[in-house]
Amino acid sequence: MLGQGNKDVRDNAGRALEKMGETAALVLIEAMKDESDIAREDAVTALGKIGCPSAVPTLIESLMDKDIYTKGYAAWALAKIVEKCGTIEELEKVEKGIDKGLTSLRKGKVVKTAFINNLIKIARLTREIAEKKDELAPKRDLLLDDKPKPPKKGRGVYHTTRMIRNG
Repeated sequence: MLGQGNKDVRDNAGRALEKMGETAALVLIEAMKDESDIAREDAVTALGKIGCPSAVPTLIESLMDKDIYTKGYAAWALAKIVEKCGTIEELEKVEKGIDKGLTSLRKGKVVKTAFINNLIKIARLTREIAEKKDELAPKRDLLLDDKPKPPKKGRGVYHTTRMIRNG
């Protein structure tokens, strides 16, 4: 659908797939190989809006796209995917995708300065992931506890509440 026919039809199809959510991710990843810059831009943007961790390796490869807008949207989409991650497991999927994407970038022919610039973008992204993991860690620990700990004797309600909240 996105790889054939009229350019406008392909572009509109990319926007429609965005509304379908994660079920459309495979089609959008395939659309990133389209010769139309606009189709690639729409596919990258849609993947960012969907927040699909499985698209991370392909988005990293898109950082080297010939179209400057596709490159910019790919960086935006990667940040959006990290932002939408709600669990540490999702963040770990993104990290695995980053490793996979970096491996394919290293195998390809890449201009050295562009490669370094993309490594800087990826380093920022991994820092965002680490910060998000730190933010999610207390929530995960609360979910892993079977029962809340009883308050210690002799402690006031305020102090006990603060202890439970702070872990």
